[in-house]
Amino acid sequence: MQYEREMIEVPPSDHASFPTNEFQCQPPSRDLAKSIAEHGIIEPVVICEWNGGWYVKGGQRRILVGIALGIDIPVALYHGIDPEDTLAWIPILNDTGQENPIHTLHAIKKMIARGDSFEEIRTQMFMTKQKLEKIMRLDILPPVILGAVQDGKVAITTAEALASKGKEYFDDAVVLYHQNKDKLTASDVRGLSTLHRQNTLADMFMNGTPDAHSGEENLKRYAVFEGSKFITFAKDRDDARGAAMMTGDDAEVYQLIRVYEKE
Repeated sequence: MQYEREMIEVPPSDHASFPTNEFQCQPPSRDLAKSIAEHGIIEPVVICEWNGGWYVKGGQRRILVGIALGIDIPVALYHGIDPEDTLAWIPILNDTGQENPIHTLHAIKKMIARGDSFEEIRTQMFMTKQKLEKIMRLDILPPVILGAVQDGKVAITTAEALASKGKEYFDDAVVLYHQNKDKLTASDVRGLSTLHRQNTLADMFMNGTPDAHSGEENLKRYAVFEGSKFITFAKDRDDARGAAMMTGDDAEVYQLIRVYEKE
């Protein structure tokens, strides 16, 4: 595809050129505003010029901060590309680090539907095999998490970590997301293993799983897990460690204090 790119600076007097009434983005963070106030806008925003109008393809929050501060806004201005041509824009935005990964995922699914092979998609997207696999793996995430990534509420690295953990953790992740007022962090994802085990053990305990409890004096205070899979209960740490060794290298001992705490 033939297109032209020019690098320009848009002064405050021309800020009206930006179609801010069409912006759909989360408010700029304080950190972003502080950084731009101190250093200016370092990474140019990406604008498509089409039929006499401007379409913002990357950098809406930076534009809003730049307008608020009344500073020059650096722009990478592209001519000759339809702003609605998703497949044409994705390689450009990936190259500038400004493409939304969920938009990329939707485009990849369209390419798969039309019969493109993995290698054809990788070549057209200008991606490494590893990066393409990571983005495709996001498709297994719950819709609420995918929407949060698209809206900038959940970082792409957090979403990738959640996708790698597996579907058994997704329900807990969605609950955490809502409990945290529509936020999910990398730390939350790392803690999902513990949360998942607590919920599993609590269900066992409440449902009277055999050998989970048989009177206070015989309470099983340890459990062995292999990943997210429950293996067995144990009365003391030594028994639990022995069971873990028999299970395999990935087995872990988990103490049940929180599960059995009385209200």
